[in-house]
Amino acid sequence: MDFAHYNNSGAVFAEELVNTKGSVSGNEYLPTVEEWQDFLTRFGVKGVSRLTVADVEEIKGFRDRIRDVFFADEEGAIKLLNDILSEVAATPQISNHDGHPWHLHYSSDDAPISHRVAAGAAMGLAVLIVEKGHERLGICAADDCFDVFVDTSRNKSKRYCNQTCCTKVNVAAHRARKKEAGTSS
Repeated sequence: MDFAHYNNSGAVFAEELVNTKGSVSGNEYLPTVEEWQDFLTRFGVKGVSRLTVADVEEIKGFRDRIRDVFFADEEGAIKLLNDILSEVAATPQISNHDGHPWHLHYSSDDAPISHRVAAGAAMGLAVLIVEKGHERLGICAADDCFDVFVDTSRNKSKRYCNQTCCTKVNVAAHRARKKEAGTSS
């Protein structure tokens, strides 16, 4: 897992990890171990074939704590990240496994998978905050959504977690303007 730069995968991994649980509904979007295995495999987490229900529950606990980072002010976010990194004993290591170029891992291969996931997500956000600023962490601006996002735009202008929320807000605004224009005529 290469988490060296926020627009590679570290902070995006943290964002997607947090959003595996519905922000409003509380629904688990990955209800089975197999779905968690698929999700973690997409991000290059090693050892997912041995993932257990207990591992998933530990990952969910870290997921909730990573979510808190997005809602915290800068100092609070840094404290939360440092607490997680300390707890999981993050130990940066250089690796080039499976033909990948040299990159960093933030925990040893023998660390519990939940710690490897937490270390990767926390380091991804830590690198983002250090390199690009805390303001790159966002919460969707749609009224009925509290999903999180990492703003990778050049001008720090991202406001929505995805295109669906953006479109929904824009369509609602357009309809409101049309309705107002029609009633004022």
